[in-house]
Amino acid sequence: TRKSDPSTNRVYQGRHKFEHWYRDNQVYFLTARVRDRLPAFAGEEAKAIFWRQFDRYTTEFGFVAWITSLLDTHYHTLGYLR
Repeated sequence: TRKSDPSTNRVYQGRHKFEHWYRDNQVYFLTARVRDRLPAFAGEEAKAIFWRQFDRYTTEFGFVAWITSLLDTHYHTLGYLR
């Protein structure tokens, strides 16, 4: 198991830090939102760029996406990482 930030500080600039923990051979549920809920993925060209980059990085790092949903302001994906 490893974590995204080796620091033991739980607070950064007065706010709680949410570390990310990584383990091999696990199922992951990932979600991300666009800053300020801007509808960045509303256009077809933006969606195409997202899918192209999503496919590139999932292939490069061996993440097997089982299901992914892309909305105008965020995405969710469920998948497996060996």
